[in-house]
Amino acid sequence: MSIKIKVEKEYDNYKTLKRIKNRVIASSYKLEGLPYFMEVNGKTISQFKMSSGECMLISLLDFINNKVMRKNYKQADRLLIFIDEVELALHPSAIARLVDFLNKLSAEHDVAVYFSTHSAEIIRRILPRRIYQIENIQGNIIVNTPAYPSYVIRDLYAPDGFDYMILVEDVLAKQIVEKVLREENMRNSRLIFVEPCGDWYNNLRLHRDMKDNSILGFGKKIISIIDGDVEDKVKEKKEFDALPKTFLPINSLEKYIYKKIISEQDTNFIKYFGDKFFHVRSIKNIINDYKSNYDYLRDKNGKKLYDILMSNLYEIGIQEGDFVKIFCDDLYQMVDFSKFKKRLEKMLM
Repeated sequence: MSIKIKVEKEYDNYKTLKRIKNRVIASSYKLEGLPYFMEVNGKTISQFKMSSGECMLISLLDFINNKVMRKNYKQADRLLIFIDEVELALHPSAIARLVDFLNKLSAEHDVAVYFSTHSAEIIRRILPRRIYQIENIQGNIIVNTPAYPSYVIRDLYAPDGFDYMILVEDVLAKQIVEKVLREENMRNSRLIFVEPCGDWYNNLRLHRDMKDNSILGFGKKIISIIDGDVEDKVKEKKEFDALPKTFLPINSLEKYIYKKIISEQDTNFIKYFGDKFFHVRSIKNIINDYKSNYDYLRDKNGKKLYDILMSNLYEIGIQEGDFVKIFCDDLYQMVDFSKFKKRLEKMLM
């Protein structure tokens, strides 16, 4: 039986992959289980003679073929797939293709896939809100989510020649800062690298560690840009006083949307938001469902509302990254960034 899963370019390498049909036939050849075999240049190679990476990948795809594609599990249940340290067996390029494949599988078949990993290649390809970082801090186990790749793997770096590293909290902040740099020509005669690295405390802690350990090397400057709603909290942390930093004129993406839709019930914003992004199911209907099914008054950080909005966008083919980019361009016209531009320009002098 030939395996039916196509993993992009990898599939071409496994067109001759076959498996013993059943255990009776396998037993007649004194084989345990039902191993795969592959024809290569007229010769037959056993799965167990292949590399550890190929052997692992074939076993994983066999499981997916049997469980997911054939629906060989109770449909009332949600299938969970746990994969432990896949990077030990696979080449980084193969890992990247596997993660992309499993992301697609998860979306199309409602399958939950969890990696336990230390691989930068895997971590960088997963959305921050889907990363759960487990830390042991003096015996206390802490789970951080969302967790940004650069903070999680602690190998944040700028390529040789960058003059400035700007640390921001999330992808919206990155889009805004990139747009300001572009619109105001602040990149002239300087190379600037912008990277999201998590909430304000993790941002500043990483900034301090990079500065203290001279990670970027001599003559490089690090700047932190923090969401505007935590300015008072930052000022209370005296250990961060000496770090170059400034604040955006808005809160986080989730908080901003929650504020406009729920707290302020801004009818102009709600109309714009619905007309711009929700052409199938109305934004009014989505908001009503959210209020009916969740304790929306306690969702102060707006994360539940945001997740629901993203879920509805995904159903009509709009990816989160595309939404953030489009919304950022519009937000730039809605909010006064003039003071922020002046502060940032001064810090880049």
